[in-house]
Amino acid sequence: MNWIVKIDGKPELRILVQYNPVLGKVSFIGEFRYKSKWTEFYTLEHNLYHLDSEKINEFLFNTYNGLDNRVNVLKSLHEKLDKINLIEIKED
Repeated sequence: MNWIVKIDGKPELRILVQYNPVLGKVSFIGEFRYKSKWTEFYTLEHNLYHLDSEKINEFLFNTYNGLDNRVNVLKSLHEKLDKINLIEIKED
């Protein structure tokens, strides 16, 4: 069972919440839309038995922060690697 939580003002980010009844686990998966495809960037899992509204809010907040941090790393890395056009190796 899946639910998608959209993030206001950031259409390229979302949190996918998955419930696995066999394992009794809820996964909070931070996803980033990269090149028209949703890609997992951050995941938190929790045992269903101790999950209340406050805990859900905490997991959503923590997932968003983890996702946002990793997207910023990707953007920074992308910016730096885009500047590299050619690597020249000189042998003695």
